[in-house]
Amino acid sequence: MILACVYLSACSLNKPKVDQSLEDAQTQQQALQLEQDQQAFQQALQQMQATEATDANLQQAKTVFESLYQANPDYLGALVNSAD
Repeated sequence: MILACVYLSACSLNKPKVDQSLEDAQTQQQALQLEQDQQAFQQALQQMQATEATDANLQQAKTVFESLYQANPDYLGALVNSAD
């Protein structure tokens, strides 16, 4: 009985390390995705603000803003920018 308790305790102590590794990997993935989204936003913004922006560039920027909104629905700016 004591051996079973020791074994279960050891298993429960090892489990958080695996969970922590998974959480770290997820956090890194989220940070990478956020960085990519920020870069895409900046590029779309530059396309829109270009002095000689073509309709194709503006449409491409709008598409980027809409995809960012789909990925981040809490960001209202993308919804406002894509509402037409």
